[in-house]
Amino acid sequence: MEIQSCYRCKTRITAGENILKMLNKYRKSSSAKTVVVMLLVCCFLLSCKRLSNDPLANWEAITVEPAENAVILQQAAESPCVWKVGIDARTHHFKIETTANVLPKQGKEVRLQIGAGTLVGTNGGEYGGGLSLVDSDGTSAKSLLTENVIQLLPLNSGALVFTGILHLGEDKGAVWSYSKAGDHDWSIKKLADLDGSPRAIYSGDREVLAVTGHGVSQIGQTLNLTKIASLPFAQTLPNSISEDAQKRIYIGMNGLVVRLTQTKAGYKHEWFTKSGCLR
Repeated sequence: MEIQSCYRCKTRITAGENILKMLNKYRKSSSAKTVVVMLLVCCFLLSCKRLSNDPLANWEAITVEPAENAVILQQAAESPCVWKVGIDARTHHFKIETTANVLPKQGKEVRLQIGAGTLVGTNGGEYGGGLSLVDSDGTSAKSLLTENVIQLLPLNSGALVFTGILHLGEDKGAVWSYSKAGDHDWSIKKLADLDGSPRAIYSGDREVLAVTGHGVSQIGQTLNLTKIASLPFAQTLPNSISEDAQKRIYIGMNGLVVRLTQTKAGYKHEWFTKSGCLR
């Protein structure tokens, strides 16, 4: 297993003291030397700023992307480290933290208030689930789907519905919309099939991201689905997906954190771990 270490830069206070010493030392020197020193100082500050904006700056980077059933994935599946990514509710900053081992929840109920009433989704795993619409006074419910509902997200015209099942050899999922167009009645429509049951979902400013055991998909503003990364996540149990301020995508899971960075050629994949997490 090839692992490359990343290191933090010095604190801003120490950096500032060092810069002041450098400037005092060279302030009476020739103008050419002063220009060189100032350029070095600028490069130093920019380098530290980049590191300070990197939540994985002190993590270990895995230099070779794991293939399906790689030993490193088996190690991660049994890792005592379970990483969760997300936005801190108090500071609104991106964070990576440890969490308890996250398994798919069954018997979970999700609700969403929309113009037509309240959507209620249930997930019973292999025992089945469903989506119902409860009217505004709560006296009657209309069945809309007989699928396990994983998540409900609001739309301007209704709701996005994520369904899926992960049981034994069955691993499937889909995205639906429940909406009303113009004078037409409310209706449920399948937008697209996913490559597996959604393990985690993130709603950003312009798009929705869903991670499965096989990769990451994106639902755009026009509700089109695009698979942006095919990745072997089935063993590592992804539990969360989020974006930082630079729009880099992070996936938290057992033993590892994966970062996706958009480039002209597509998305760059980077895998990270911490010392002691892979045994």
